[in-house]
Amino acid sequence: MLCGSLSAILLERRINGSLGDVALLTSQRKIPAQKIFMIGLGERAGFDASALRAAVRNAASAAVGAGISRAVLAFTHGDDLFAQEEPVQTIQDGLSEGAGGRMLDMSLLAADAASYEKLARSAKA
Repeated sequence: MLCGSLSAILLERRINGSLGDVALLTSQRKIPAQKIFMIGLGERAGFDASALRAAVRNAASAAVGAGISRAVLAFTHGDDLFAQEEPVQTIQDGLSEGAGGRMLDMSLLAADAASYEKLARSAKA
């Protein structure tokens, strides 16, 4: 889908998924998004609320730095996300810190119906 862009970045060792890694990919018109950011989450075993907040802060900072005002945040491993205490609040805090007072409209994508339900319950809590 991304014409090998991510593979090339990984092979060239420009990113490795460490917390703080940010890579900008172009969609080459394969999907409606013009820019795609890959944000490192760090080691899965060490993924906690602090790592979630830092990753979201990095995503927001990269987005506003690229002049983006509307974005979608998608996590590929929903179980890791929902294992955190109050994930929606943690995400909101990271967004606020990363945006630095600039306007950023961020939507969250859930990987499946079960993840969506967990996200919705967390948002209501």
